[in-house]
Amino acid sequence: MNKILIVDDNVELLETFSEILEKSGYETDTYSSARKALHQVNQKEYDLIISDINMPLISGIELLNRIRNTVSYTIPVILMTGEITTDYAIQAIKSGASDFIPKPIDTDALLKSVEFNIRSNKQKYLKIDLKNMISDVCIEYRIKPSDFLKKNFPGNIINHINQMLDMPGNIFNTVQFCIDEMLQNAFIHGTLNLSIEERSLKQHEYIEMIKKKLEDKNTANSEIKMNYRLNTGNKSIEISVWDKGKGFNFEEHLSDDAECKIDFSPSGRGLSIIKALADSLKFEDSGRKITVTKSYEK
Repeated sequence: MNKILIVDDNVELLETFSEILEKSGYETDTYSSARKALHQVNQKEYDLIISDINMPLISGIELLNRIRNTVSYTIPVILMTGEITTDYAIQAIKSGASDFIPKPIDTDALLKSVEFNIRSNKQKYLKIDLKNMISDVCIEYRIKPSDFLKKNFPGNIINHINQMLDMPGNIFNTVQFCIDEMLQNAFIHGTLNLSIEERSLKQHEYIEMIKKKLEDKNTANSEIKMNYRLNTGNKSIEISVWDKGKGFNFEEHLSDDAECKIDFSPSGRGLSIIKALADSLKFEDSGRKITVTKSYEK
Protein backbone atom coordinates (compact mmCIF):
# COMPACT_ATOMS: atom_id res chain seq x y z
CA MET A 1 0.00 0.00 0.00
CA ASN A 2 1.41 3.42 -1.00
CA LYS A 3 2.08 5.78 1.91
CA ILE A 4 1.24 9.50 1.66
CA LEU A 5 2.16 12.30 4.06
CA ILE A 6 -0.26 15.26 4.09
CA VAL A 7 0.70 18.63 5.60
CA ASP A 8 -1.76 21.50 6.13
CA ASP A 9 -2.36 23.84 9.06
CA ASN A 10 -6.13 23.44 8.51
CA VAL A 11 -7.09 20.35 10.55
CA GLU A 12 -10.48 19.97 8.87
CA LEU A 13 -8.87 19.86 5.44
CA LEU A 14 -6.35 17.31 6.68
CA GLU A 15 -9.18 15.03 7.73
CA THR A 16 -10.95 15.50 4.39
CA PHE A 17 -7.83 14.77 2.31
CA SER A 18 -7.00 11.75 4.45
CA GLU A 19 -10.50 10.33 4.06
CA ILE A 20 -10.47 10.81 0.26
CA LEU A 21 -7.08 9.14 -0.14
CA GLU A 22 -7.73 6.27 2.26
CA LYS A 23 -10.99 5.43 0.47
CA SER A 24 -8.89 5.18 -2.71
CA GLY A 25 -6.55 2.65 -1.11
CA TYR A 26 -3.71 4.84 0.20
CA GLU A 27 -2.22 4.89 3.70
CA THR A 28 -1.95 8.43 5.09
CA ASP A 29 -0.24 10.33 7.87
CA THR A 30 -1.38 13.90 8.58
CA TYR A 31 0.40 16.82 10.22
CA SER A 32 -0.70 20.40 10.82
CA SER A 33 2.90 21.40 11.57
CA ALA A 34 5.53 21.44 8.81
CA ARG A 35 8.27 21.06 11.43
CA LYS A 36 6.73 17.84 12.78
CA ALA A 37 6.11 16.61 9.24
CA LEU A 38 9.77 17.14 8.36
CA HIS A 39 10.80 15.12 11.39
CA GLN A 40 8.41 12.34 10.31
CA VAL A 41 9.88 12.25 6.80
CA ASN A 42 13.26 11.53 8.38
CA GLN A 43 11.78 8.63 10.32
CA LYS A 44 9.50 6.95 7.78
CA GLU A 45 9.54 6.29 4.03
CA TYR A 46 6.74 7.83 1.96
CA ASP A 47 5.69 7.36 -1.65
CA LEU A 48 4.35 10.92 -1.94
CA ILE A 49 3.96 14.13 0.07
CA ILE A 50 1.11 16.65 -0.26
CA SER A 51 1.64 20.05 1.36
CA ASP A 52 -0.14 23.37 1.55
CA ILE A 53 2.06 26.32 0.54
CA ASN A 54 0.75 28.97 2.94
CA MET A 55 1.56 27.75 6.44
CA PRO A 56 2.93 29.57 9.50
CA LEU A 57 6.61 29.30 10.52
CA ILE A 58 7.61 26.95 7.70
CA SER A 59 5.93 27.40 4.31
CA GLY A 60 5.29 24.62 1.82
CA ILE A 61 8.17 25.89 -0.36
CA GLU A 62 10.57 25.90 2.59
CA LEU A 63 9.40 22.41 3.58
CA LEU A 64 10.01 21.27 -0.01
CA ASN A 65 13.53 22.72 0.02
CA ARG A 66 14.39 21.06 3.33
CA ILE A 67 13.11 17.69 2.08
CA ARG A 68 15.13 17.98 -1.11
CA ASN A 69 18.30 19.17 0.62
CA THR A 70 18.33 16.93 3.67
CA VAL A 71 16.07 13.93 3.09
CA SER A 72 15.41 12.86 -0.50
CA TYR A 73 15.10 14.16 -4.03
CA THR A 74 13.09 11.16 -5.13
CA ILE A 75 9.88 11.62 -3.13
CA PRO A 76 7.29 13.42 -5.29
CA VAL A 77 5.86 16.51 -3.56
CA ILE A 78 2.52 18.03 -4.60
CA LEU A 79 1.85 21.58 -3.43
CA MET A 80 -1.65 22.92 -2.77
CA THR A 81 -2.35 26.60 -3.37
CA GLY A 82 -4.69 29.22 -4.76
CA GLU A 83 -3.26 31.75 -7.19
CA ILE A 84 0.48 31.63 -7.74
CA THR A 85 2.78 33.80 -9.84
CA THR A 86 4.95 32.33 -12.56
CA ASP A 87 8.14 33.28 -10.68
CA TYR A 88 6.90 31.48 -7.58
CA ALA A 89 5.97 28.42 -9.63
CA ILE A 90 9.38 28.36 -11.32
CA GLN A 91 11.07 28.51 -7.92
CA ALA A 92 8.95 25.60 -6.71
CA ILE A 93 9.55 23.49 -9.82
CA LYS A 94 13.30 24.03 -9.69
CA SER A 95 13.18 23.09 -6.01
CA GLY A 96 11.55 19.83 -7.04
CA ALA A 97 7.76 20.29 -6.81
CA SER A 98 6.04 17.55 -8.80
CA ASP A 99 2.69 19.28 -9.30
CA PHE A 100 0.36 22.05 -8.12
CA ILE A 101 -3.22 21.42 -6.99
CA PRO A 102 -5.49 24.47 -6.70
CA LYS A 103 -7.71 25.17 -3.73
CA PRO A 104 -10.56 24.45 -3.31
CA ILE A 105 -9.49 20.89 -4.06
CA ASP A 106 -11.16 18.96 -6.87
CA THR A 107 -11.21 15.30 -5.76
CA ASP A 108 -10.76 13.88 -9.26
CA ALA A 109 -7.82 16.18 -10.01
CA LEU A 110 -6.20 15.32 -6.67
CA LEU A 111 -6.47 11.56 -7.20
CA LYS A 112 -5.28 11.84 -10.80
CA SER A 113 -2.19 13.79 -9.73
CA VAL A 114 -1.45 11.41 -6.85
CA GLU A 115 -1.72 8.33 -9.06
CA PHE A 116 0.36 9.87 -11.85
CA ASN A 117 3.17 11.09 -9.61
CA ILE A 118 3.51 7.87 -7.61
CA ARG A 119 3.58 5.75 -10.76
CA SER A 120 5.88 8.13 -12.63
CA ASN A 121 8.31 8.32 -9.71
CA LYS A 122 8.61 4.53 -9.52
CA GLN A 123 9.24 4.29 -13.26
CA LYS A 124 11.73 7.13 -13.56
CA TYR A 125 14.39 5.33 -11.54
CA LEU A 126 14.22 2.17 -13.66
CA LYS A 127 16.92 3.60 -15.93
CA ILE A 128 19.18 1.93 -18.43
CA ASP A 129 22.62 3.54 -18.42
CA LEU A 130 23.03 4.15 -22.14
CA LYS A 131 24.08 7.79 -21.95
CA ASN A 132 27.79 7.18 -22.49
CA MET A 133 27.09 5.06 -25.59
CA ILE A 134 25.00 7.68 -27.42
CA SER A 135 26.46 10.29 -29.74
CA ASP A 136 23.21 11.56 -31.23
CA VAL A 137 19.67 10.20 -31.45
CA CYS A 138 16.35 11.53 -32.75
CA ILE A 139 13.02 9.82 -32.07
CA GLU A 140 9.62 10.89 -33.34
CA TYR A 141 6.27 10.00 -31.80
CA ARG A 142 2.95 10.15 -33.65
CA ILE A 143 0.27 10.61 -31.02
CA LYS A 144 -3.44 10.03 -31.49
CA PRO A 145 -5.84 12.27 -29.55
CA SER A 146 -7.29 9.20 -27.81
CA ASP A 147 -3.85 8.54 -26.29
CA PHE A 148 -4.39 11.52 -23.97
CA LEU A 149 -7.18 9.63 -22.19
CA LYS A 150 -4.84 6.79 -21.23
CA LYS A 151 -3.46 6.58 -17.70
CA ASN A 152 -0.05 8.09 -17.04
CA PHE A 153 0.16 9.79 -20.43
CA PRO A 154 2.38 11.68 -21.24
CA GLY A 155 4.32 10.32 -18.26
CA ASN A 156 5.23 7.18 -20.20
CA ILE A 157 6.84 9.26 -22.94
CA ILE A 158 8.84 11.25 -20.41
CA ASN A 159 10.07 8.10 -18.69
CA HIS A 160 10.98 6.58 -22.06
CA ILE A 161 13.21 9.58 -22.73
CA ASN A 162 14.86 9.33 -19.33
CA GLN A 163 15.72 5.66 -19.80
CA MET A 164 18.54 6.83 -22.03
CA LEU A 165 19.73 9.50 -19.61
CA ASP A 166 20.47 9.86 -15.95
CA MET A 167 19.19 13.39 -15.52
CA PRO A 168 19.50 15.02 -12.10
CA GLY A 169 16.15 15.20 -10.32
CA ASN A 170 15.66 18.92 -10.85
CA ILE A 171 16.39 18.65 -14.60
CA PHE A 172 14.07 15.66 -14.98
CA ASN A 173 11.39 17.68 -13.20
CA THR A 174 11.90 20.63 -15.56
CA VAL A 175 11.83 18.49 -18.71
CA GLN A 176 8.72 16.72 -17.43
CA PHE A 177 6.87 20.01 -16.91
CA CYS A 178 7.86 21.31 -20.36
CA ILE A 179 6.79 18.16 -22.22
CA ASP A 180 3.53 17.93 -20.30
CA GLU A 181 2.63 21.54 -21.03
CA MET A 182 3.63 21.31 -24.71
CA LEU A 183 1.57 18.17 -25.30
CA GLN A 184 -1.42 19.40 -23.33
CA ASN A 185 -1.44 22.71 -25.23
CA ALA A 186 -1.25 20.88 -28.57
CA PHE A 187 -4.13 18.63 -27.53
CA ILE A 188 -6.40 21.18 -25.81
CA HIS A 189 -5.88 24.11 -28.17
CA GLY A 190 -4.49 22.71 -31.42
CA THR A 191 -6.54 19.51 -31.71
CA LEU A 192 -9.74 20.14 -29.73
CA ASN A 193 -9.85 23.96 -29.88
CA LEU A 194 -11.65 24.06 -26.53
CA SER A 195 -13.38 27.18 -25.29
CA ILE A 196 -12.72 28.71 -21.87
CA GLU A 197 -16.07 27.33 -20.68
CA GLU A 198 -15.18 23.82 -21.84
CA ARG A 199 -11.75 23.98 -20.17
CA SER A 200 -13.41 25.01 -16.88
CA LEU A 201 -15.64 21.94 -16.54
CA LYS A 202 -15.33 19.59 -13.58
CA GLN A 203 -12.90 16.74 -14.19
CA HIS A 204 -15.47 14.01 -14.94
CA GLU A 205 -17.53 16.36 -17.16
CA TYR A 206 -14.35 17.46 -18.90
CA ILE A 207 -13.36 13.86 -19.73
CA GLU A 208 -16.84 13.02 -21.02
CA MET A 209 -16.83 16.15 -23.20
CA ILE A 210 -13.46 15.17 -24.72
CA LYS A 211 -14.69 11.63 -25.42
CA LYS A 212 -17.67 13.08 -27.28
CA LYS A 213 -15.46 15.37 -29.36
CA LEU A 214 -13.26 12.41 -30.29
CA GLU A 215 -16.28 10.71 -31.85
CA ASP A 216 -15.72 13.10 -34.75
CA LYS A 217 -13.46 11.24 -37.22
CA ASN A 218 -11.53 14.33 -38.31
CA THR A 219 -10.70 15.17 -34.71
CA ALA A 220 -9.89 11.58 -33.78
CA ASN A 221 -7.49 11.26 -36.74
CA SER A 222 -5.70 14.57 -36.13
CA GLU A 223 -2.25 13.41 -35.02
CA ILE A 224 0.10 15.34 -32.80
CA LYS A 225 3.76 14.83 -33.59
CA MET A 226 6.53 15.05 -31.05
CA ASN A 227 10.21 14.41 -31.48
CA TYR A 228 13.23 14.74 -29.28
CA ARG A 229 16.87 14.88 -30.16
CA LEU A 230 19.66 14.06 -27.73
CA ASN A 231 22.98 15.71 -28.34
CA THR A 232 25.64 14.31 -26.03
CA GLY A 233 28.23 16.72 -27.43
CA ASN A 234 26.65 19.73 -25.71
CA LYS A 235 24.63 17.57 -23.29
CA SER A 236 21.27 18.93 -24.36
CA ILE A 237 17.83 17.66 -25.28
CA GLU A 238 15.70 19.36 -27.96
CA ILE A 239 11.96 18.68 -27.86
CA SER A 240 9.47 19.66 -30.57
CA VAL A 241 5.69 19.30 -30.58
CA TRP A 242 3.40 20.29 -33.42
CA ASP A 243 -0.31 19.96 -34.14
CA LYS A 244 -2.70 20.53 -37.04
CA GLY A 245 -4.66 23.34 -35.41
CA LYS A 246 -5.26 26.93 -36.45
CA GLY A 247 -2.13 28.29 -34.81
CA PHE A 248 -2.12 31.40 -32.62
CA ASN A 249 -0.39 34.71 -31.98
CA PHE A 250 2.32 33.37 -29.69
CA GLU A 251 4.23 36.67 -29.46
CA GLU A 252 1.65 38.28 -27.19
CA HIS A 253 1.94 35.35 -24.78
CA LEU A 254 5.70 35.67 -24.57
CA SER A 255 5.96 39.42 -24.12
CA ASP A 256 7.31 40.88 -20.90
CA ASP A 257 3.82 42.26 -20.24
CA ALA A 258 2.15 38.84 -20.36
CA GLU A 259 0.06 37.94 -17.32
CA CYS A 260 2.25 36.16 -14.76
CA LYS A 261 -0.40 33.98 -13.12
CA ILE A 262 -0.46 30.21 -13.43
CA ASP A 263 -3.57 28.80 -15.11
CA PHE A 264 -4.75 25.75 -13.17
CA SER A 265 -7.49 24.86 -15.68
CA PRO A 266 -7.25 21.70 -17.81
CA SER A 267 -5.64 23.82 -20.55
CA GLY A 268 -2.34 23.70 -18.70
CA ARG A 269 -0.06 26.12 -16.90
CA GLY A 270 0.83 28.07 -20.05
CA LEU A 271 3.67 29.24 -22.23
CA SER A 272 5.20 31.63 -19.71
CA ILE A 273 6.27 28.75 -17.48
CA ILE A 274 7.79 26.85 -20.44
CA LYS A 275 9.71 29.96 -21.46
CA ALA A 276 11.09 30.37 -17.94
CA LEU A 277 12.12 26.72 -17.56
CA ALA A 278 13.69 26.07 -20.98
CA ASP A 279 17.14 27.23 -22.11
CA SER A 280 15.60 28.28 -25.44
CA LEU A 281 12.13 28.40 -26.96
CA LYS A 282 11.00 28.99 -30.54
CA PHE A 283 7.81 28.75 -32.59
CA GLU A 284 7.25 27.85 -36.23
CA ASP A 285 4.31 27.36 -38.61
CA SER A 286 2.19 30.16 -37.08
CA GLY A 287 2.54 28.71 -33.58
CA ARG A 288 1.58 25.14 -34.51
CA LYS A 289 5.10 23.92 -33.75
CA ILE A 290 6.97 24.64 -30.53
CA THR A 291 10.58 23.66 -29.84
CA VAL A 292 12.45 23.89 -26.55
CA THR A 293 16.05 23.09 -25.71
CA LYS A 294 17.29 22.13 -22.25
CA SER A 295 20.66 21.02 -20.93
CA TYR A 296 20.28 17.70 -19.12
CA GLU A 297 23.29 18.08 -16.83
CA LYS A 298 23.00 21.60 -15.44
